Amino acid sequence: NQIDKNFQLIVSDNCSTDHIDAVIEKHNNLEIEYHKEVDFLDKTSNWNRTVNYCKTEYTMMHHSDDILMPEAVSCINKSILSNKNIDLFHNKHIPMLSDGERLKKPALSFCFKYKQKKNENIMSIICPISIVGVTFRTSVFHKINGFNNKYQLMQDWYFYVKFLQSDATTMFTDEYVGYWRTDRSDRDGDNLNNIETISILSELNKENKSWLKGINIRVMIYKHSNFYKENPDLKKEYDNNIKKIELKELYISNKLIFYIYNSLIRVYIFFRKVKFTIFN
Repeated sequence: NQIDKNFQLIVSDNCSTDHIDAVIEKHNNLEIEYHKEVDFLDKTSNWNRTVNYCKTEYTMMHHSDDILMPEAVSCINKSILSNKNIDLFHNKHIPMLSDGERLKKPALSFCFKYKQKKNENIMSIICPISIVGVTFRTSVFHKINGFNNKYQLMQDWYFYVKFLQSDATTMFTDEYVGYWRTDRSDRDGDNLNNIETISILSELNKENKSWLKGINIRVMIYKHSNFYKENPDLKKEYDNNIKKIELKELYISNKLIFYIYNSLIRVYIFFRKVKFTIFN
């Protein structure tokens, strides 16, 4: 449904059973490179395999449970043509349930474009990159070794963290490009998400023990606390990961930090964005 057909679609059929090849045949008017794989890979490894097929300068990751608006490719292509020095473009998205119901647009979203360089990025505070329509320079993907298959749920977030820790530059384009499926995952999925998040933050904290990364860990612990109150049988595994960070779970302290942090972060981000808007 894209207005701008200036793209190549690459599909990695990871040994599926839902007749993807029949769907591909219906769209023979598009430039599609279809790979019917014979080796089943875990999700992250299949993502890497698919991007490795890309020979274009930029790659947009698109997931089967999300929907792109008709203007998405046009928006990204215009951004690339006018900003050749940018390595990653990201935009706004609208939440959507699996039955197709569109939810309200987020109340808090940035209303202006901004660019970021390595020494100016706010990744250590917050990851603002939406997975819907995110488009990155393919060569940088290879430079940072793609997605880490140590992670099966948070591999995209870890990738964006590493992306911004490299010399890459990013740009937020302030346009809605699609719908993100946001149904709540199952209990085991939520637990794995929490453990992988803590693992990533722990790794970052070892690399650079700044106060921001330490606060990030405490904020995440507080966010996860209600889940483990409701699922105490899963808490032991989570606590073992907390111990690896050498940080005790101080509930009251983390709660206070959570509220202060969320207040300060909005002020910080607003200042950064307004400053970037003026000077860029």
